[in-house]
Amino acid sequence: MGQLNLGNWGRFQSARTNGLSRILAALIQRNDCTIICIIPGFTPQDAQAWTRPHCQIQTRPIDLSALLVNADLVVNEGGHGLVTETLAAGVPMLLAPEFIEQYMLAQRVLQLGVGLVSGAVRSTNVVSKHLSQLMGDEIFEVNASKFSVRYNV
Repeated sequence: MGQLNLGNWGRFQSARTNGLSRILAALIQRNDCTIICIIPGFTPQDAQAWTRPHCQIQTRPIDLSALLVNADLVVNEGGHGLVTETLAAGVPMLLAPEFIEQYMLAQRVLQLGVGLVSGAVRSTNVVSKHLSQLMGDEIFEVNASKFSVRYNV
């Protein structure tokens, strides 16, 4: 069973992210993986509402390095810190940028072939298709792995 990570991973995603509820809905539809979401802006009630047997919601920062070792995919807004850590770990990603600098970085991730970018309209169906493509096509994992090997010291 694979592992998908969504959210802040301690510092990037917020509960107000455009389309977050649709991204979460697409994720929890997948029963073939474990999902770990770190969303500090969530209230305990929000976290409980989205928690499933295969989906944990964390509202406090956690150590990313342990998660990234086992992650098959990371979903986030496209902040440079998390994108860099994810690239270093050789993990593909689905980015949902909110700001221009995140969008610019997301376009580079797309060009590298290590992930996909969700546009401004983030329907559950579109996000589900992106997740299926990222989890089903090995090229993203191969490209992310190559990037990691090439640039990790």
